[in-house]
This record gives sequence, structure tokens and C-alpha cells, in this order.
Amino acid sequence: MIKGRKVVEFVFARGSKAAAVSFALRRDPTAFLMAFGDDVTDEDLFEAVRRAGGVSVQVGPRSSSRADFFLPGVSALRAWLERLASRKSAGA
Repeated sequence: MIKGRKVVEFVFARGSKAAAVSFALRRDPTAFLMAFGDDVTDEDLFEAVRRAGGVSVQVGPRSSSRADFFLPGVSALRAWLERLASRKSAGA
């Protein structure tokens, strides 16, 4: 059991979010990974994604984090993803 800011997360003893990154990369070594998280339970994920050459974003109040970027909340994340999607559809 891992206690987060507003959540208690139950994880398997043999698994982690970082292990999920390794699994994804074994299935597709060329995958570009993006990770979004909002509390301490995401720090290992952020580090694993960074080592894989991906991008990590902490969502919510800024704190000491291994994330590459910070967004102040879910609405900011939604707006950022919409801008990213519109650039992709425009061919940029």
C-alpha cells in the first residue's frame, strides 16, 4: 500500500509503474513515452520515463519532483494535450 496526496494506492509486490515502462519498451523499443502524475507514487515512473527518453509531467501543486515539466492542474493538462493534438493533426 502506498499513500499519496489524495489516494491510497495498492500495488502488486512484484510490479511498479517503472516496471510497466520496462514492459512497454520490451514490446516496442521505439515507443515514445509520456507520463502524467500528481503525487509521490509517480516519482519512479517519472524517472523510468526520463531514462527511456520520454517526457514526464507533474500535474497539480508544484513540489520537488523528478518530472520534466509541471502543470498546475487537470484543466491545464487538458488544454496542453488539446494543443498538442491540434499540432499533430495540422502536421506540425
